[in-house]
Amino acid sequence: AYEITDDASFTAAIGLGDDGEDWYQVTFSQNGSFNFSLTNLNSSSVDNGKIDAAHLKNSSGTTVTSTNELNVNGTTSCSTVPVEGGDTYYIVVYDYAYNSGWGGSEYIYYYHGAPYQLQLNYTESSATDSGEDNDSQGDAYVITQTEDLDATIGYGSDDEDWYSITFTENGTYSY
Repeated sequence: AYEITDDASFTAAIGLGDDGEDWYQVTFSQNGSFNFSLTNLNSSSVDNGKIDAAHLKNSSGTTVTSTNELNVNGTTSCSTVPVEGGDTYYIVVYDYAYNSGWGGSEYIYYYHGAPYQLQLNYTESSATDSGEDNDSQGDAYVITQTEDLDATIGYGSDDEDWYSITFTENGTYSY
């Protein structure tokens, strides 16, 4: 994978020769939110200039978000997702392959080629995550009745945050 910065914007091409995938590596300096846009730079007069979907993958290879396939002279963006500082992510752009049918002994594919622009959009988060590791009831972070705290959820494998509070008398509590 070609290493890029979290604010990169550049042009490249897919589908020339045996170039079926373009891989890019990005590591974010701290937690934040991220998306990217992809623009197909082929003109509208090109018949076979589509680009297949592009994916943001985490270091385990799991797709975090992706774009739709992209016709000539079009732009698409992926959903904005949380990213974890210090973790490595990959963007992979796929060439579009058209299946023309069975060719006697195998399927025949015609590949499209396209120049494209990739634009990354990253926003750092200043939020801290009070109480981590508190991802289960047994690891609940103890808070007081009047405590204010900042926390985050959704970065990496952080999909739950548990908190524990003990009241000394009956009453109503709002949060």
